[in-house]
Amino acid sequence: MYICLFRYIATWLTDKENHRLQTSYEFHLIWKLLLFNFINSFSSLFYIAFWLQDLDLLRSHLAAQLITNQILDQFPETLMPYAKVQYEKWRLKRELRNEQKKRTARGENVDPNFEALRDQATIESELPEYLGTFDDYLELFLQFGYCFLFSSAFPIAALFALINNVIEIRGDGFKLCNIMQRPFARPANSIGPWQLAFELMGFAAVTTNLALIYVSPPVHEYFSHASDGQLIMAFVVIEHLLIFAKLGMTVIIPTVPRDVAIAMAKTEYDMKLAVKERRAQESRKEIEAQIQAKRWSRRAVRGDPRQGASPSTRSLPTSPQDDVTFVRSIN
Repeated sequence: MYICLFRYIATWLTDKENHRLQTSYEFHLIWKLLLFNFINSFSSLFYIAFWLQDLDLLRSHLAAQLITNQILDQFPETLMPYAKVQYEKWRLKRELRNEQKKRTARGENVDPNFEALRDQATIESELPEYLGTFDDYLELFLQFGYCFLFSSAFPIAALFALINNVIEIRGDGFKLCNIMQRPFARPANSIGPWQLAFELMGFAAVTTNLALIYVSPPVHEYFSHASDGQLIMAFVVIEHLLIFAKLGMTVIIPTVPRDVAIAMAKTEYDMKLAVKERRAQESRKEIEAQIQAKRWSRRAVRGDPRQGASPSTRSLPTSPQDDVTFVRSIN
C-alpha cells in the first residue's frame, strides 16, 4: 500500500516539474522511487546491524526478505496475471463463438481463416500492456543490495539470488509470451540512471561490509589490545583503499571489451561503405539516364524517324564531344 501511494506521489511530483524530455522525466522519477524503496527495504537491516548489532538477527531477517519475498513475488507477478488472462481469453472465445453462431443462423458466409485471425487479434488486443522495465530493474536493484550490502554477515545470499534469477528469467519470458501484449522495442544506448544506482550501491557495500566487520565481537576480541581510535583509523584506511581499488578497476577494465569494440567499428564501417556504394550506383544510373536522354534529343534534332523532333530540342548541341563534356560537368 505504501509503495503504491509513494509511486503515485512521485509520479505527481515529477509531472509538476514539467521536464522537457522524456529521458529527463524518467531519470527524476526513477531516482525518487529508488530513494523511497532503498529506505523502505534496507532501513530495518541497518537498524539491526548497527544499532542493535545483532548479526544472528540480521542473518535471519536477510534470509526472510531475500528468500521468502522472492518466492512470494512470483504469485502476483506471474501466476495471478496468468489466471486472469486465461479467464479473459475463455470469456472472449465464448462471446466470439456466440457471434459466429448468430452469423451462421443469418446465412452469412465468412472465410474461416479470416475468422481465426480476427479472433486471435481480438484476444491479443485485450491482453494487458507491458508497462516497462522499471519493476524488473527495481527488483534486481533490491536483490543486489541484499546480496552485497550485508554479504559479510550472510554470504550464502548470492547463491539464493542466483537460483531466483534462473527462475525469474523463465518467469519473465513466460509472462512476455503468454500474459502481456507484445512490447515495442525502444532504442537505448545504456540502462540510464540504473547504472549509476548500481555503482553507488557498490560503493555503499564496501562501507557497510567493513562496518559489519568492525562491529562484530570476534574482531574486538582478536584486537583487544587496540583502542577504539586505532580500530576506527584502520577501518577508514582500509575503506579508502578498497574504494580506490574499485575505482582503479573501473578505469582499467573497459566498459566495452576490445574485441567487441573492434567488431562494432567494423560493422559501422561496412554500413558506411554500403551506403556510399549505393549512392554511387544511384548517381551512375542518373548520369546514364541523362546521357541517354541527350542522345535521344540529338536523334530528334537530326531527324531520326524513330524519335520525333520537337522545337525545344533543336537548340541542343549535337557535337560528338557532348557526352564527355556532360559527364565532366557532372563530376
